[in-house]
Amino acid sequence: MIAVSYEQVARRLENGDPRELSDRRLAQELGCEEEFIARVRCEGGHALFAPGHRMLRERAEARVRELSRPVDGGHREWTEQTTRDGVPVLSIRGVGTTVGRVAFQMANGRPPVGNVKASCTFPHCVEGTHLTDRPMRARLHGTNNARPCTGCGVPFEPNWKTQKFCKVDCFHEHRARAAVS
Repeated sequence: MIAVSYEQVARRLENGDPRELSDRRLAQELGCEEEFIARVRCEGGHALFAPGHRMLRERAEARVRELSRPVDGGHREWTEQTTRDGVPVLSIRGVGTTVGRVAFQMANGRPPVGNVKASCTFPHCVEGTHLTDRPMRARLHGTNNARPCTGCGVPFEPNWKTQKFCKVDCFHEHRARAAVS
């Protein structure tokens, strides 16, 4: 084995994408033990090796960029698979999501809270800057749609206008209490 310093291993992990470098391959290249590479990786806070090196989110973002196209007015149109209702969807390694959720995270740097909806009038626009989540819409409209649950009294934000219960259990409990009285 060739003597390699802690700093040399750390530098090698910093200069490349650590997700692309397995401990075994790096140990072979540098002529040291795999356990030493693993210790440097752990102590230095470097990312773990990920086979295929691309994270699921990065792959989804790349697919959104390549499978959508800009259209007039600053909108983006999805050119691939949609639901029956026309909602753009994407599946990476068997994990499905809406394109709106991926585009929202690309534009805002955080995952959306609640449903993602377009703030523009273009049908199913996937331009990240045109997409809003629940907190953004509440701030935009200055409203709080929360109402008390008929069953338990806890405030909740209904998904539709006539929704009276925060969850199915509250509905069944309310129904059972009404049958007894």
